Amino acid sequence: MATELQLVPQLVLDGTIMRQDGRNSGVVWMFNREKITNLAVKAGECLSLLGQETGTLVVWQEIHNGFTPNEIYQIHQELEQEIQSLLPEGWEVEAVTPKANKNGGDQSEVSRIVHLISKRYPFGIFAQLTGMGHGRLFDLVFQEGIRLFENRYAAVYFKNGQAFVEQAVIVPQGSDWLSEFQSFILDYDYMAAYELLDELEESAVKLSVSSMLKLMIHRMNFNFEDARLALMDAGPLAGEGEVLIKTKEILGRLLSDDPEERDLERILELYRHLDVYLELDDMVSFLIRFYRAREAILHYLIEYKQKAGFPHKKGAYSSIYQVIEKMEEMYTKREIDSHYGTYFYLKSLNVAKLLQGRNQSFIGHGRSGIDNDVAWQSYFGTSRTTISRAKKRFIIDSSLMLRELGLEMDENIEEINKALLAMSQRLAWKDAVAR
Repeated sequence: MATELQLVPQLVLDGTIMRQDGRNSGVVWMFNREKITNLAVKAGECLSLLGQETGTLVVWQEIHNGFTPNEIYQIHQELEQEIQSLLPEGWEVEAVTPKANKNGGDQSEVSRIVHLISKRYPFGIFAQLTGMGHGRLFDLVFQEGIRLFENRYAAVYFKNGQAFVEQAVIVPQGSDWLSEFQSFILDYDYMAAYELLDELEESAVKLSVSSMLKLMIHRMNFNFEDARLALMDAGPLAGEGEVLIKTKEILGRLLSDDPEERDLERILELYRHLDVYLELDDMVSFLIRFYRAREAILHYLIEYKQKAGFPHKKGAYSSIYQVIEKMEEMYTKREIDSHYGTYFYLKSLNVAKLLQGRNQSFIGHGRSGIDNDVAWQSYFGTSRTTISRAKKRFIIDSSLMLRELGLEMDENIEEINKALLAMSQRLAWKDAVAR
């Protein structure tokens, strides 16, 4: 049955991908490829009957919460490669992988992903394929899809060679305080969330949430001294949970008296911010941070990775080009004889083309606008890709480079957001937020 609705179909896969550590094969995870193939074939048949020639199929696969960010993006790649060839021409696949908690599906994870989909497709129909996948994750996707998309939620049925789209009919409800607050957290808009606290009654929980929001406001502005003070205020009220302990350790390195440790952690912090702006699709903020990250890594190599016997004075460089020239000179003379992967990545055409858009735009030296599609296609090296795929390629490339520097991406900012979302449930406000 054809439909004129612009659908964003959602396919929920069964089961949870678990870690396979300790196996002799060295395989970190395994898929049930036969089951995935069967579901993907059914989904492909359904898509071909929708009367929509192009689109994106969002594939949900629950994973164990012990995977690293780099492993998660590799799982995305494998899932997408497995499914893409089974879809009709004109359709792309995008994998999303909510992490399971100890009780199974994590509602906060599903809510975060559905929120991102709603931002990415502001006029699209969240179309959940029924009869494919089941269990708690399927139910959570349904609940959060209805809650966030309301009248833009639809169920898609596939029967007797026909596809039926049944769109929800819901009377939209006005946003309550809690929904608005949590939406700001999911958008990393900590200042807006902080200002909403004025509408709350005073309580110990409010003070704790306020301190954690101040922590993130200062942190996103690279004001680490005040961020640490805010964390100290939050600690006694929020408790010494794992996320606060990790954050305290991170801030300790960001403010370390050891200049190399401090500079390395600040490089990693820039990449934490880049991860946020990638998720928000905020290309202006992303390019500003990426330019600074590249510059910081160049300086790090020059200042700390020269071989013994080649002392040089700390130089002042008037432009990024002088920094690159200095690094090239030191590598040519073998004054630096390590981190070649980082060296070639920073000089790569992929990075140069991505930053060329920044240089030619109003945030650089020109007056041009910034086209997200062009920017990411330039980085990927071809127009035959999606923004999502190009972003994942950037994240994997960055993870490999950071590994050479002895760094590993973490999810500290996302973990703080989860803590804020959990604490927001306990906030008290007159007749508006349930105690």
